[in-house]
Amino acid sequence: MNWIILENLKDDSCNGMNRFIRQFAHGLSINSGYKVVVISIVQMSSFEFELVESLNVLSIKIPVPIYFINTVPNQMKLAKTILNLLIKYLPRSDKTIVHLNSISQYFIAKELVNYLNCKAILTQHYIERHIRENDSGLDIANQTYEFVCNVITVSEHLKTQLRCNNISSGKIRVIQNGIASNGLKISEKDKLFKKYGINKSYKIILYHSMANDTKGIEILSLTFDNFFTKNSNCRLVVIGNADLENLVINTRSFSSGINYLGDIPYADIIGLYQLAYMGVFLSLNEYSNSIVLDMLHNGLPIVAFNTNGINEIYQHGVNALLVNISHKDSETDIVLGGISFRKSVERLLTNEDVRNKFSHPALKRAKELFTCELMVRNYIKLSKEFYT
Repeated sequence: MNWIILENLKDDSCNGMNRFIRQFAHGLSINSGYKVVVISIVQMSSFEFELVESLNVLSIKIPVPIYFINTVPNQMKLAKTILNLLIKYLPRSDKTIVHLNSISQYFIAKELVNYLNCKAILTQHYIERHIRENDSGLDIANQTYEFVCNVITVSEHLKTQLRCNNISSGKIRVIQNGIASNGLKISEKDKLFKKYGINKSYKIILYHSMANDTKGIEILSLTFDNFFTKNSNCRLVVIGNADLENLVINTRSFSSGINYLGDIPYADIIGLYQLAYMGVFLSLNEYSNSIVLDMLHNGLPIVAFNTNGINEIYQHGVNALLVNISHKDSETDIVLGGISFRKSVERLLTNEDVRNKFSHPALKRAKELFTCELMVRNYIKLSKEFYT
């Protein structure tokens, strides 16, 4: 059996979801011996067609002009063009799985399936509300759900939401995301403190932000305003692709207690997870975020909101403090949420026994439920049902 895995890259970098995809692809080739082709559709100014083969994985990067207009006719033309480019690299077998990781990949997936006469599955990592077709009336979401053999969700919460889209419950499977954990050598930890100018005597509170996470930044300012006057032995370390201008404006009253690191190498991020005293995760709507799984795999206790998806990964009172947040008139009460969040952060900071007690269950849960090996085994088990 062979796998063709589709991924979308907004630029040349790999975000969290693409890390899942790449680890999944290599896990498939190593654990099953399957031939795996990863097709990356990259919207970029360069027109360079790129092929890289490693072990049993062939990675193909196909550039799309940055001025590409996303209409249904254009997507159909692009899909046919991509198929013509790829024909000589495709596996010569109808026992192939075309694996979509986004509804937006429907057109190229359909061309591949029709050419190879094979099966397709979709892994939905989140609800894709941005998908809009306004020139042909084609509902791509429902077209995709009908087209694929199975829709894979990464959480029970997401499965419940998708049932509202008239998808039969038997067609939806839950396979939780898993990652390959990475460790930092003890000898490298002092170098990391020095590299980013962090005093190693501080208790590090780590906030890994996400792009355009304005609600998270708002809660961050409510949580840590005047915080460091009472907790002078702590340091808030902010990493990630945040709206830096908005972040600086909202945190200016306590900026002396923060290290803003921005985008840093992934290996350094993992190192900081291991060095931190605790993590804070401020998103109000998550399914199976790579940041949260990385924190879990490094035994980092966190304070986060008790939202669906997060509470399938971390457990309140076992390896985290999950904060309930109230809603008024269908809107989240950010002020009360920030106050409750602050109390939980201070509780974990002032009770080192609780913090240390949380760390081991986090590692144990990561190894039992959220490994790349387990994720790959579940996909292989599913795929065998198609061709037996």
